[in-house]
Amino acid sequence: MTPSMTALEYNNKIVDEQNKIITKILAFYDATAAGSETSEKLRLKASEQCKTSLKVIKALPDFEGETRLRDAAVELLLFYQTMADKSFVEMMEIIEKGEEITQDDLAQLEKIEADITNKEILLDDELAKAQEAFSKKHNVTLVENEIQQKIDNLDTE
Repeated sequence: MTPSMTALEYNNKIVDEQNKIITKILAFYDATAAGSETSEKLRLKASEQCKTSLKVIKALPDFEGETRLRDAAVELLLFYQTMADKSFVEMMEIIEKGEEITQDDLAQLEKIEADITNKEILLDDELAKAQEAFSKKHNVTLVENEIQQKIDNLDTE
């Protein structure tokens, strides 16, 4: 099958969808850190973007028989969906306790954040490896994704 897009367009389509989600996740984190009442609305926007982006990426055909890049992106986006629908809800429930937060709550919040970080590192690494292999095979020059760097920095804060 002859691809309907170039290798660069294929890669960029995946990155663009990932960036749409990351932007929404960052907005959620910013609002939550500031104690904003818009956190739930932003969480829902992130969840909806995950659903939309997953449909887009899942609909991509293989690229000259290759599926690793697309499949790695789908796995990462599914993880983002779980974050938005489960982990973020759990985090908000704890944060909303305000002054009534217990040490157990704080420990649970740290566990949720650590679980997110650990899982995301593995999925990001697989996507990066898939992108690198794809780019080498198809002579695509990869550039640093500044939006990805922002979410990676959350893991170190």
